[in-house]
Formats: sequence, structure tokens, C-alpha cells
Amino acid sequence: MPPTRKRRRRDADEPAGTNGPLMPEIHCDAPHAVYVPRKGEVNAWDSDAFVAEVRSTGRKTLVMAGVWTSVCVMFPALDSLAAGHDVYAVLDASRDLSEMASRISLARFGQGDVKPTLTTHWCRNSTAAGRARKRPNRRSSTASSRPTMQR
Repeated sequence: MPPTRKRRRRDADEPAGTNGPLMPEIHCDAPHAVYVPRKGEVNAWDSDAFVAEVRSTGRKTLVMAGVWTSVCVMFPALDSLAAGHDVYAVLDASRDLSEMASRISLARFGQGDVKPTLTTHWCRNSTAAGRARKRPNRRSSTASSRPTMQR
């Protein structure tokens, strides 16, 4: 048998990892963005450094996207929701391996009160995030939990 090479495992969230460095567009459009290195946790919310960085912002509204909706977005979205955050999942900025996984993710988001949204919602109106952050919680037991677009 030929000898096998031992390859060093590189985590996807490392600049030299399997996904490469953070996109330069993020730093260009959001120079305040902070890169938080993790130790291979699939769920970002399992990383103490990540949670500490999120908490240090003092913000309660989180907008999330990831490689896989059913994993990279689902796990931290539900955990951050449980920690008291208002969470939006940008569905067209994430994908899944199958249509079924996407549908189940969408249903699960609805059960957990994670608000599904699209990139165009956040890009079309640059103040959408600010309005969402400043908007008082107007929900009642009879009100719909779906966010409405304000013009």
C-alpha cells in the first residue's frame, strides 16, 4: 500500500481554511465587522468568543446567513433566539442540500419565531435594520408574527 499523507485539518472559519478568507466585500461595506475565530464549532453559538462578541455589541436584532440554512443558520438562530435576540434569517443568502431540507428549515424557523427574509429586503432599504432594531414589540397573542414591510 502506498503511504498516505496526513493532511492538517483546517476549519472552514479560518482565513486559511476550506472556505478561504472572509470576503473583502464584507470589510468594504461593513468596516466595523469583526472576524471571530472559532475552534471548529458547527453552531457559532457554541463558541464562547462568538457569543461574547455578539453580546458586546449590545444589539438585540441579529441578521444571519450561512452556508447551509439547516445547520449554519438554524442552530445559532434558535440558540440566539433563546438568549433573547430578535433573529432574521436571510434565506436567499444560504442554501441547503435539498428542497426538503429548505422547507423543513423554513417551518422550523416559523415555529421558533425566527423571521425569514431576503437579501433584497435588507439591501433595498438601508434603514431596514435600523427600523427593525428601533421598532417596539407590537405583538399580541392575536397579532401575526410576520414582519411587515414599511415604506
